[in-house]
Amino acid sequence: MISWNEHKNLHLAAWYHDVVYDPRRQDNEDRSADVAREALQALLLDSDRIVRVCDLIRMTKDHIAPEKDIAAQWFLDADLSILNGYPEDYERYSAEIRQEYAWVADEQYYPARRAVLQRLLDRPAIFGTPRQREFEADARANIAAEIAQIDAILRTLPP
Repeated sequence: MISWNEHKNLHLAAWYHDVVYDPRRQDNEDRSADVAREALQALLLDSDRIVRVCDLIRMTKDHIAPEKDIAAQWFLDADLSILNGYPEDYERYSAEIRQEYAWVADEQYYPARRAVLQRLLDRPAIFGTPRQREFEADARANIAAEIAQIDAILRTLPP
């Protein structure tokens, strides 16, 4: 069970977790957490809440929550929920990700994207909560299908 205060933290983290997003940078989560911290301090929220919200935001970098942190697991599962979407929704998401990285040449993008996807597949579980784990097979199927598409593309690229 997640407390009411933790629900508030999750809502704040959701609002701020992608407030800074630049696909050319590697520090979006830290920068989003900084924006959240400044805004929440200006609202005079207590420091424990601010630290928790910033910690949740930073967890979206690798999507790994502490084992006993159910609220963080729930938050990260929500952030990854597109992975177990209908195949057509997942394909649209995948195409949108490619558009975000249109500035990256295929020769660099596809191996990097494949590595990210493979890291997800290599996890014992993609999702942390029992509810989302009910959809683990769907997420794995979507990811495997994208990897198969990437492998086909990689075979067409010059060595």
